[in-house]
Amino acid sequence: MAETTADSRLTTSIDIDPTWRSWSGVHGGYQAARAAAAGHALAPGLPLRAAHAMFTRPVTSATSQLTVEVIRRGATATTLAAQVVPEDRPEAALQMQMLHGVAGTGPVVDGPPAPDVPAAEQCEPFSLPLELVPFGQNVEIRPATAARPLAGGERAELVAWIRILPTGMTPAETFLVLPDALPPALYGVLASPLPIPTADLAVHLTADAHLAEPAAWYLVLIRTEAARDGWSLDASSVWNADGQLMALARQTRRVLKGA
Repeated sequence: MAETTADSRLTTSIDIDPTWRSWSGVHGGYQAARAAAAGHALAPGLPLRAAHAMFTRPVTSATSQLTVEVIRRGATATTLAAQVVPEDRPEAALQMQMLHGVAGTGPVVDGPPAPDVPAAEQCEPFSLPLELVPFGQNVEIRPATAARPLAGGERAELVAWIRILPTGMTPAETFLVLPDALPPALYGVLASPLPIPTADLAVHLTADAHLAEPAAWYLVLIRTEAARDGWSLDASSVWNADGQLMALARQTRRVLKGA
């Protein structure tokens, strides 16, 4: 892996794990996680607080160039920008900004409570169709309610316990993947699959997230807030097994009905 590093800029060649593919390209949360992992080198000791990733086209090549640079380094927060350029096409497929910040003091407000559902050990496993979303082999999913993808339900909402299989991810990487690990929430009301790729993903991590165990079970709720004209807006929440909020996320998605 070729790499050049300075105090304010890092450029490296990354190999894309083919098991993290989703539909026609690499899983968006995984791409964001790879960028976040590199970003820690430019914001040492500062937990990731928020990330906003824009996906301009699918990543299909095995190798990409990742560049991360400091936008601003302040006394309590550092802002980074990252981009991923696949080797097969000299155009950025991912543009991302990240906010890292120190721990301080201030008011304490607990996040919204987790849904009242059975524990992960009491829920039955659910397998993603690997022919469509190969990244399913890297996660364990156990639906926590009666809703199932593509069962033609009444609500565009899915709730499940998810555990990422051991991959060496940091907590920050874990909580960039988890909000994008379930099928699109529209699958809660659909009866047949459609490509509904993520165009942008914004994730906000709580103060507890960076202390979390990456390989633990987490409860993920994803809900479509609105959908029209071939676009949908999903909102996700992630809690640990004790009901503590770990992350909140929103995604803008394309609904490719004609694909």
